[in-house]
Amino acid sequence: MAYHFALFVHLLAAFASFAATALQFTAIYRMRTAASLAQLREWSWLYAPIEYGHRAGGALLLLSGLCMEYLRWGWRQGWINVSIAALVLIAFTGASVAGPKLHKLHQLVIAHSRTSFGAGSLPAELTQLLADPLPLRLAAILTGAALGVTYIMVAKPSWGTSLATVAVGAAAGSLIPLTRTAQKRISSAEA
Repeated sequence: MAYHFALFVHLLAAFASFAATALQFTAIYRMRTAASLAQLREWSWLYAPIEYGHRAGGALLLLSGLCMEYLRWGWRQGWINVSIAALVLIAFTGASVAGPKLHKLHQLVIAHSRTSFGAGSLPAELTQLLADPLPLRLAAILTGAALGVTYIMVAKPSWGTSLATVAVGAAAGSLIPLTRTAQKRISSAEA
């Protein structure tokens, strides 16, 4: 009974994490295509729910996973150890690399909204942050790695196959062409 409850929480946490990621992709993409501060502000408000979804989903995912490992699997399963290491790395990378950039963007949107009330074009400082491909590119890489983790939790392969699966997932995520919008914004800003 305890194992099944932990599995249920684990699945809900995974759904919450992927939902937050989907919202993050959508919000970043829409902010990067915004032509005015008012349009940018329409999507920027999602920052807090996205952060909450990532943090709560990640914490519950890890805690319920550790609980299931204790109750049923033990520490000798390669796929479990690779999953835990990958999830910790995903959380750390997202929080320490993309998180601060998105936080800064959100704070600048708030600050400029108070002074300009959404009129006119985007300030140069916001345009530069929006043109940075790192948050979106990193989100794609980490999502690919998370999908790899999801697969190894289902297939339960050996250590080597688990590592390769997560690496292939991350590599597949890195191949998604996400910088076109930023290139268009930079080109139009320079013209």
